[in-house]
Amino acid sequence: MKRIIGLIAAAAIMWSVGAEEKRLPPLSVETEIAATVRPTHAYILFLAGGQGLTVSDALRDCNQKTAAVSEAIRRQFPDAAIETEIVNTGNRDFGNSDRDSFAPDVTRLIQVTIPADARRAAQILDIALRMGLTPFLASLNSFASDQLSCSGAIFYGIRNLDADVGRLCETAYPKLWKRAEKLAKLQSCKVVKLQELDRYFIHRSRNPIKFQSIAHTLPVDFYSGDPEKIRISLSLDAKFEVMPIQELP
Repeated sequence: MKRIIGLIAAAAIMWSVGAEEKRLPPLSVETEIAATVRPTHAYILFLAGGQGLTVSDALRDCNQKTAAVSEAIRRQFPDAAIETEIVNTGNRDFGNSDRDSFAPDVTRLIQVTIPADARRAAQILDIALRMGLTPFLASLNSFASDQLSCSGAIFYGIRNLDADVGRLCETAYPKLWKRAEKLAKLQSCKVVKLQELDRYFIHRSRNPIKFQSIAHTLPVDFYSGDPEKIRISLSLDAKFEVMPIQELP
């Protein structure tokens, strides 16, 4: 009896080793997918420039302008998030080091973030303009054929892409499977199952936006100047398990 059990176990091991030896490497399939989604937030950008006889005077003037516009915006839009950063301390003519033409200047870039709403975003920019601030007329030149160039002082972005990415992947799955089946057929194989799926964002609008000599990076991966839509792109890399057709049950 023990000898019979031993023979069965040995046969099972030999079959398992043979199956492993005949197992084919996974089949890799890649594709790119894109979709248009609605933005979640608006970003309004402008500059508060302070001038004076000295740099200290310019800093004081800049701080006063920043505080005044921030208060005016918060009074009308309590949900607005306001962030500032100094982008110039020195000469009003950025980059000019000529002492004879030196004019003390301190400039802050102000970014106001609100839920995506074109009307409210325009009203916030109007507040800044009425108070004498300079719109950050940024531009983004895209070299991708499916991305439009955009410019202006208001941009729209999307923060949480999880739901949209999941929907995109579900849409792409049948396409990946069909492509895998075609490739497997050329190798006299059949697709058994999806083993692995990796996804990568194609960041075609992630480059900093720029106005004059000032560059600024928005806190989102995808954005546009359109309050209604943003185009997002994904690269998918799928690995499928395949087996020779004659070995399938």
